[in-house]
Amino acid sequence: MFPEGWPFRKVLEEWLDSNEEKPTNFIEVSTLDTLVNCVKSGLASAVLPVSVINKTQEIECNSTPLPVAY
Repeated sequence: MFPEGWPFRKVLEEWLDSNEEKPTNFIEVSTLDTLVNCVKSGLASAVLPVSVINKTQEIECNSTPLPVAY
């Protein structure tokens, strides 16, 4: 995930809280490429906009749309 203050981090934290999930490990990255590579390698999950997912179609991963509130 991106460092504190990034909008998608806040969305992820709020979504996890709403599901009463408390992950214990976070990987903070500073670039989108690093984040995508972590997902691509199976090291991480991430909240990403559809436009990013569409641009990185080589990523073999599962995607789950977030509820409309997020």
